[in-house]
Amino acid sequence: MLNEKKRLFASILPQLISIGKSDIKKPKIEILEGKEGIKTILNEILRLTKEWYAFNIPGKGPEILGPNVEAFEKERQKKKIKLYVICNTTKSAKERGAAFSKMKCTQVKYLGEPYESPASNYIYSDRVVIIFWYEQFPFAVRIIDKNLAESYKKYFFELWSMARIK
Repeated sequence: MLNEKKRLFASILPQLISIGKSDIKKPKIEILEGKEGIKTILNEILRLTKEWYAFNIPGKGPEILGPNVEAFEKERQKKKIKLYVICNTTKSAKERGAAFSKMKCTQVKYLGEPYESPASNYIYSDRVVIIFWYEQFPFAVRIIDKNLAESYKKYFFELWSMARIK
């Protein structure tokens, strides 16, 4: 009886050990400061992904980054990276949404009542990025975590289903 229990325990021991060694990786969290930090995010989108999801777009990118945004958008379209974007309904966000609507590989929708927010949310690859579009000091918080990115993508599609085309 004791030998049988030892054998049973020995047979399940590897499974018990593997439970203790979870495949969950610790998320990597970074702050990227200034215009150069934001450009790093844009370059990473060009390098890492074929689809990019963005919501809560206040339309401040071109104002803060200038011609860098136009160069990025040209390269994004050239690489056929699809953008699904949900804009706010403020004046600047509507203007940015109208510009997005004219771009290749881009789908635009609008959500909710007009409200000002300094932050945009980006989802691409295994990353979630929140960009704070402060004129004097823009910065981004980048979280690298596959599970979080998948969760945010599901949330994005919930918002997408509620948003409307203008």
